[in-house]
Amino acid sequence: MITERLPYPRANGVLLVIAGIVHILAPRLLLKMAEKGYKMALAVDFTPNSRSTRRVRAVGIGMVLAGLHLLYHGSN
Repeated sequence: MITERLPYPRANGVLLVIAGIVHILAPRLLLKMAEKGYKMALAVDFTPNSRSTRRVRAVGIGMVLAGLHLLYHGSN
């Protein structure tokens, strides 16, 4: 059983909510940044397909839900 807690769960919750909102509102920008980052750092081609924006938004929804959970249940 894991009993270790994050030092600032509410702050982490806020960060997750903000990151999730960015994923929901600007998935194409994030995919473009990932494409450039992969090319520069890893020297590989990354070409998002037609379903990529939907997947990025789905990840964003999960991040928002996890952040809201930390905001509601977290305690400092």
